[in-house]
Amino acid sequence: MLAKNVLTLFASRRTIRRYQPQPLAPGDLERIIEAGRRAPTGALAQMSSVIRITDAGLHDRLAALSGDQQHIRDAAEFFVFCLDVYRIRKLLEHRRQSYQAGPRIVVHYGTMDAMLVAANMATAAEALGYGTCFIGGVLNNLDALARELDLPPGVLPVVGLTIGVPDPAHIPERKPRLPRELVFYENGYRPPTPADLDAAYAAMGEGWQVTLSRYLGPNGAFERREAVWQRALAQQGLD
Repeated sequence: MLAKNVLTLFASRRTIRRYQPQPLAPGDLERIIEAGRRAPTGALAQMSSVIRITDAGLHDRLAALSGDQQHIRDAAEFFVFCLDVYRIRKLLEHRRQSYQAGPRIVVHYGTMDAMLVAANMATAAEALGYGTCFIGGVLNNLDALARELDLPPGVLPVVGLTIGVPDPAHIPERKPRLPRELVFYENGYRPPTPADLDAAYAAMGEGWQVTLSRYLGPNGAFERREAVWQRALAQQGLD
């Protein structure tokens, strides 16, 4: 029964950006956090930290830095998930061992750990009936956001997450996904053919091209974030 419920949850999930002004039910925050604590982690290192934002002024400043998105302000809970190798360094030094990991590999593992924690918490929240939205906009002003959170060297925000009670008057339609055969392969990668690319646009809708261009085209959001990302990596000692 549990497996069926989880699969149903995945099949019906939506990103929620409109919330009702009410807190989570008693005990639910603890359940969601515990789900995050039990996420898989590379090398058992747990190279991530989660910051819950409860200060109203900080909440508003982070929302402004993350694209000025109102749903960040409206949600009952807002979390920032960070890769964290500062704690690893301190743990090793505490036992008189040296820290020798290179920045590229720890950024990879720390990002992976942070995203797994975030995914676990989002799934737990949705299983409890809440809506969630991942906030990639934390990358818009990553260096400034890190300073707002007083992050030491070796700690860097990866993604944000809002959790709250969905507004039933504003439940969005489920977003489409690419055909499975264009994403899941066997025994090796298969470059897409022109017919595959046409099938992708057919599945996602022609408006998808506008979205791709807005993020990944010339002067798109990803290009603008690249310089900020590099600046933040240097600022946090991860370049």
